[in-house]
Amino acid sequence: MSNNELFSSLKVVADRFISMLHDLYGLYHDATSGFSLYLKDLQLKSWKDGQSLIVSNSDPTDKKALILHEALISDIISRNSKDGENYNKIRRFIIVMISEHWEHDIREKIADVFGLKDKDEVKSNIMAEINKIRQDVLHNRGKVSNCAANKMLKFCEGEELKISEADFFKIFEEIFKYINDLFSTYTGQTAYPDNSLHQEAKRKHLSMEHTILR
Repeated sequence: MSNNELFSSLKVVADRFISMLHDLYGLYHDATSGFSLYLKDLQLKSWKDGQSLIVSNSDPTDKKALILHEALISDIISRNSKDGENYNKIRRFIIVMISEHWEHDIREKIADVFGLKDKDEVKSNIMAEINKIRQDVLHNRGKVSNCAANKMLKFCEGEELKISEADFFKIFEEIFKYINDLFSTYTGQTAYPDNSLHQEAKRKHLSMEHTILR
């Protein structure tokens, strides 16, 4: 395979991964914007101490109504506050989904591009750490099981796995760097300048045109 053919083949896989990342971050943006709006709505109303919200699939007069959720208003306000539990849960969910796409799609396709027999031959420090987070979220009840392997993200063993906004941004940044490093290492070319994986969006952002600053 020529260098140009390798670049083109790798670009197809990278673009697929990037599209998935953009979709997942879009979900995160929409969800957290909803948390913020819901919080503002709750704070505008007068609530009595100890008052709860009950959510069901039917009218309260329906004896067969299924109670889907009940929580104190104070707890709902807390979980929808900045870096509250809703933010932590949606960040965990996004990270788990990134890991799933990587392990069951992207990693294998990268291995195919390089003619490798086993996808495990495709190494990435950041994706290894993301997979560790996935394991702790799904199989260790959200508790950090082993901090010794963490190189980029620092969590302490035994504590609850809380993903800060800074951690979340760092994960995306490190993935972008990894993708760019693949191209520079194996093709000698730059596929996505300045770690920006959507050049038209980058241009609009720099010009402040159609831009929302977070």
